[in-house]
Amino acid sequence: MGFPHEKVEIRNIPVGSENYYLCYPHLCYACGYIVKRNEAGEIIEIVNQSALKIKKEVDEYEQTLEDDPDYINLKFLNEFYPIAEPDSIELYVYDDEKITFRETAEYNLKKIQAEQAIAEITNSYKQIFVTKEEIEAWISRHHDFYWTLQYDWNTLAFKPFQSLYFWFQYIADDFKHIRKAQQAVNEYIPFDEAWLVKYDRLYFTALMGWESGYEVFHEAPFILKQEFGNIHLIGEEFRGLYEFSRLFAKEYYRGTEYEDHFNSL
Repeated sequence: MGFPHEKVEIRNIPVGSENYYLCYPHLCYACGYIVKRNEAGEIIEIVNQSALKIKKEVDEYEQTLEDDPDYINLKFLNEFYPIAEPDSIELYVYDDEKITFRETAEYNLKKIQAEQAIAEITNSYKQIFVTKEEIEAWISRHHDFYWTLQYDWNTLAFKPFQSLYFWFQYIADDFKHIRKAQQAVNEYIPFDEAWLVKYDRLYFTALMGWESGYEVFHEAPFILKQEFGNIHLIGEEFRGLYEFSRLFAKEYYRGTEYEDHFNSL
């Protein structure tokens, strides 16, 4: 929750009790939860706590920020909003993160297989550079293994593999539109409403998002970089998918408040 480098205050209320809350001063957010421990002091459960129960503590926390250089006053129509608004938080724990979890031979074998599958296409910088053909081959190799994990959706060790497989499959589903996307790019004429109408369905039902989910990393060879990840797609096939989505969005949002954003892509 919050941003990776967000300043976070963790308070125990009262000190030594089972009650805790988090405060994110820059996000104007506070969260309350109860930590339950066993006799050995190990955390066995984390439960949401009503935000109303910690409102007093949140108000007190806000007062301590008056001299903080990072303190932000939020004003709207001359009305002051607290820097730490009471709320609650959901903390999710995977099965293999729980202290009751016991590794089995099957679990360890699957974990190794999942790690090896990712290692096949990951370089020394933990980045992934793949062509269309490599994506298709990787999916084919690991299709059966992926489906053996269908009941292991709550296992953290398998998540990187499952997420990558899902993402590759999502990309591969768009491969069938490569030819039509390139055709649309070749026919593109600025301010042509007929072009928008003709390719409206291709964008909104299939290729919407390529223009915002990726950025051009290199022109020759053409490489797209996933905006929030380490996946790099190599090949002219991806140029057509990206370029069509970019041009369509640019034309579709022309004259709207989003025009500058899509013109900058």
